[in-house]
Amino acid sequence: IYARNGGVGVSATQAMMDGYGVSQTTAEARDKGSVVVNGAPYPNVQEYYSLMNSGLNGVLSYYVYSATNVRLRELSLSYTLPTWKGIVKNLTLSVTGNNLFMLYNKAPFDPESTPSTGTYYQGIDYFRQPSLRSVGFKISAQF
Repeated sequence: IYARNGGVGVSATQAMMDGYGVSQTTAEARDKGSVVVNGAPYPNVQEYYSLMNSGLNGVLSYYVYSATNVRLRELSLSYTLPTWKGIVKNLTLSVTGNNLFMLYNKAPFDPESTPSTGTYYQGIDYFRQPSLRSVGFKISAQF
């Protein structure tokens, strides 16, 4: 189990989806018929989201999330049979998984991932690929 406490991340993806009106947040605002701005309802939902949320050029302060997360980073299970049919000794079967699931995460993206091989845009979600989860199997034997 791996935990990271603190830090922030920004979701420009969520801002662009809100700007184009294709997110769950904008759907709920359209159903209510208004957006709450400074404690008062603002009736023109489309105008509000198209002006405020246009990706990296919008007001990204609404899309700052805590980077605190707890995840099951690696799990490995193995079982060894001492002798199998008198020929094979120490037959071992193993299963290993990496980045299996998040136990706690408030951000709508994986705050540990980066969008490229460099560190530019670290902490900014801009249409990133989902985190990689891997599972491996291993069989080993001695004769």
